[in-house]
Amino acid sequence: MNYFTAQDRQAAENVLAQAVILDMVRSGREVTTTSPVGIEKAYMADPQKAIDMEDEYVMECQGLIPMDEDELNELVRSRQPEIIINNRLGRRRHGDYTTPERQVGEFNVINPWETCDTLSQSWGWMPDRRIRPTAEIIHLLADVITGGGNLLLNLSPRGDGSIEPEHEARLLEVGEWLERYGEAVYGTRGGPVRNNVNYGGAVWKENKLWFHIKNPECVKFRVPVGNIAVNDVTALTGEPCEYSVSEGILTVTLPETDRDPIETLVRITLADNAGKIADFTDIDNFDAFSV
Repeated sequence: MNYFTAQDRQAAENVLAQAVILDMVRSGREVTTTSPVGIEKAYMADPQKAIDMEDEYVMECQGLIPMDEDELNELVRSRQPEIIINNRLGRRRHGDYTTPERQVGEFNVINPWETCDTLSQSWGWMPDRRIRPTAEIIHLLADVITGGGNLLLNLSPRGDGSIEPEHEARLLEVGEWLERYGEAVYGTRGGPVRNNVNYGGAVWKENKLWFHIKNPECVKFRVPVGNIAVNDVTALTGEPCEYSVSEGILTVTLPETDRDPIETLVRITLADNAGKIADFTDIDNFDAFSV
């Protein structure tokens, strides 16, 4: 509920976010009745009291933070050495991973990143907003994971805490797709070749590669395998793929029928760890879809 102006509330939220971190790392501190939850409850009964409480809480938090982002980062890591922190503290000079918002991050399989995006057109629930189609969500997921990232997809509950039925239905549809093809998503890493937003890309785990082919007009792709033997190439729809290896390059021909309407996934099983491909491949200049 917006009882501050957008500018005032953003400033307060920046302070509150840092206070929450301190609440996590300072031992023995309890969340007071003037916490954000307490403020929201008070607003329901007395809006003016809630405004006074928020002023008090912001002042309380400001008193807790006599330090800059460098000192706060050092404090948190000294108390929780294994903590993982994103790059949204202060001027974003710290953090273990980057967080591009509403855009797919650039291909990067070295430094971790996470795209933050929404199921609909807003972070908070609003009626009559466009909901992403199932295929669009899956293509977004494919673009992110083949680029080396993680996807954080926002879902906004309504005012009473319930999930809009259309939102729930869309997530269940994505879940059904993941139930069939989850092996090409969970626990994988992006690469070992650069992805292509118009066609698709690859992920790998142990001795397997999975190619996510978004474009139905794509009939072939290739991947460098060097001296690593290829044991099998199969579409996850169940049909084997034709393939050949020449001068260390594996070329795969996709099946003409039995392709998934959203995207076709092809599993390549090698005789050695697929991650070794990056050791002898110029990732920036190898185009898997130039066949």
